[in-house]
Amino acid sequence: MPFIRKSQFAALLFVAVFCLNGMHAVADTITTFTATGAFQDGAVLSRTIDINITNGQVLSANLTASAPQSMTFTSVQAQEANYPITGGLTIFIGTNAAIFPTLNLGFGTDSLIGYTGGNLNSQATPFKIFYMSTIQFSIENYDLLISGSLTPATAMAPTPEPFSLVSNRQFNSSALC
Repeated sequence: MPFIRKSQFAALLFVAVFCLNGMHAVADTITTFTATGAFQDGAVLSRTIDINITNGQVLSANLTASAPQSMTFTSVQAQEANYPITGGLTIFIGTNAAIFPTLNLGFGTDSLIGYTGGNLNSQATPFKIFYMSTIQFSIENYDLLISGSLTPATAMAPTPEPFSLVSNRQFNSSALC
């Protein structure tokens, strides 16, 4: 009799492992967006930014502002949802680890989860009053983005799911449950 109970327990454990393993995490989708825009002083915004649109995080940036600024912004410093009253989202990207100069990109959305691109918060498309897109040189010195947008350039292949001992099988265990 104890043998039957142990084998029943083993069978239940086996089924539970396959059922639970079938509820695996969804792979992340990383999209590269091409930035375009124009600043008050005549500088042009260009190049790319990579966003994980599954979890809404900016992964990397390689954005430039042409002459007269001639700066490249590659250091993602912060990503902040703005105050509940004003809404929106701002991403701060520096030229290095220093605080200034910083490219501040304002979005009319509170999250980048599922983001498909669109206009940046600028003088031409003011979503939110307080968080316009700018190049900020110091606390009181900045160059306002007149107009700008992000357009999907490529969607990278989803990031592989974490490996588990039973994930390397040839059939879908969730079909059993």
